[in-house]
Amino acid sequence: MRLREDVLVAEVYGEQGWSPESYFRLDDPYTEIIRSLSSDSTVGRLLKKTAALRLTRQDPWENLLMFICSTNNNAKRISYMVRKLCAAFGPTVDTPYGPVHLFPSARTLSRASIQELHACGLGYRADYILGSARLITERKMDLASLRTKPYEVARSVITEFPGCGNKVADCVCLFALEKLDSFPIDKWIRRVVVNSYQHLFPQPVTKRLMIGSLTPKLYDQVSATMRSYFGRYAGYAQNQLYYNARALLRRRAARKVGRKPL
Repeated sequence: MRLREDVLVAEVYGEQGWSPESYFRLDDPYTEIIRSLSSDSTVGRLLKKTAALRLTRQDPWENLLMFICSTNNNAKRISYMVRKLCAAFGPTVDTPYGPVHLFPSARTLSRASIQELHACGLGYRADYILGSARLITERKMDLASLRTKPYEVARSVITEFPGCGNKVADCVCLFALEKLDSFPIDKWIRRVVVNSYQHLFPQPVTKRLMIGSLTPKLYDQVSATMRSYFGRYAGYAQNQLYYNARALLRRRAARKVGRKPL
């Protein structure tokens, strides 16, 4: 993809059926989504600033692998790991801009050695990725079929994969499995919930969110409450809250060093 003035240009190599319209979810009822979420004052205010912020519809296997790579990690390192995996194991296609390495299949990675995966800079995640690739291959799993299953079923299946806790499973549900009511919770969303949505929870829950660890039980309680509160498009609300929480931190950091924020 390249940005040409104010137009995003996508050129597709080696992937049949991929389209920017599908990837950026341009088929979602966005007017209805905005109307539904604007009843919440916090998200409604954010939508006025970042209405163009969208979810994506990613390939389930690619999305699963990338979120496994995301545990205790940052965006730069995740990109590095994925590029190394593609270069080492993905098929190569020629383009006018030079050769491009496509994403490796689960079957290909299931035949990799743990040493080869460690060479891609995965660290302890190499075991998770190898285990996940072998699980898909041995069980002949079709992750895309989970798109037609209820949220609870899809989430339960994803948590069976090595290294996939509740947050990773919710991210895969949201960005790859059509569960637009999924509401992943990380440290950023946890802060937002404490600061803006305390009124939705009993005081003991709020207190544990402020000072305690996010146990699986507490995670499920908070996620279920936020899903119920925002409804069928809770994932779009989460996307707004997450993006703007990160953007606020960047603006504050930029002010401290006296530079213009990105």
